[in-house]
Amino acid sequence: QFDQQFFGSPTAGNPALDPDGDGMDNLKEYLAGTNPLDPASVFQITSFARTAGGSAFLSFTSVTGKSYRVDYADTLTGTPTPWLPLQSNIQGTNGPIPITDPTPGPSRRFYRVVLLP
Repeated sequence: QFDQQFFGSPTAGNPALDPDGDGMDNLKEYLAGTNPLDPASVFQITSFARTAGGSAFLSFTSVTGKSYRVDYADTLTGTPTPWLPLQSNIQGTNGPIPITDPTPGPSRRFYRVVLLP
């Protein structure tokens, strides 16, 4: 259905190609539920801010019918990277989803958004 919808044939879309140049190949676009022909339709963190008190605010793009988890890590060293869940089972809305990390962390904290199966 994905290939038919976006490329006009059930076998026209090469999973390894990125026709809209947004950094996500067709397979990733399919899994994320984004449009492989629209560079503005991409799964990403869209904003981030930290308050003077250390709380962090971020938002990310979402798609209805998809579920997400936001993780954080205070360091990217170690194998595997010590990611910890901040919030899980976040349901997509077809719009940006705001998330708050109210815990003042160190001066540097890393975040990622994970698409759940």
